[in-house]
Amino acid sequence: MPTLLSHSAGRGRVQCAPDRTSGPNRRARDAGCRRTPLNLSPDANRTPGDAVVRPARPEDTPAIHALIARVFADYDYILDVVQEDAHLRDPGPYFRSSGGEFWVVEQDGRIIATCAVHLHPEAGELKSLYVAHEHRRRGWGRRLTQMTIEHARRAGRPRMFLWSDTRFVEAHRLYESLGFVRSGLREIRSTNSFSEYRYEREL
Repeated sequence: MPTLLSHSAGRGRVQCAPDRTSGPNRRARDAGCRRTPLNLSPDANRTPGDAVVRPARPEDTPAIHALIARVFADYDYILDVVQEDAHLRDPGPYFRSSGGEFWVVEQDGRIIATCAVHLHPEAGELKSLYVAHEHRRRGWGRRLTQMTIEHARRAGRPRMFLWSDTRFVEAHRLYESLGFVRSGLREIRSTNSFSEYRYEREL
């Protein structure tokens, strides 16, 4: 029995068994199994698990801070929205002021993931990609990163970059799988002390 390959397609799921069909029949089959382009409309971002990806609202801010603080605690970091992470004090307006966006993933009334893109004159910058522990390894990191890339591309930016803590090894694998290349290193000495890798890619 052939192994089934599956991928998301809109709101449903398509399963395709690999075969050796050729010619018009193969082309028709492939068309039905081709991955659909990412649709950023609010309705299209609803998923089978009743999670929704949407722009952050002012009332989301406490939950956003709580999620990121939990992630930081794993590395003995403190979330400081006064100085070190001032962009998170009121994230929606901050990122939109550059033409970017701050997204949240909401499920059952809870914020389970976040991601943002800041638009600089010559590049888009990926920021604030965080996923709650119990919702990792479900594709949210990849999907959110792709949303930031698409946003920057549509805004006419020729490249994308990000800074990531040197200890976020799984995140580095994700970025590299999406075409990012490590290009620098910096040391941060503020509320927390840590090192970050710079990653970038052309759009």
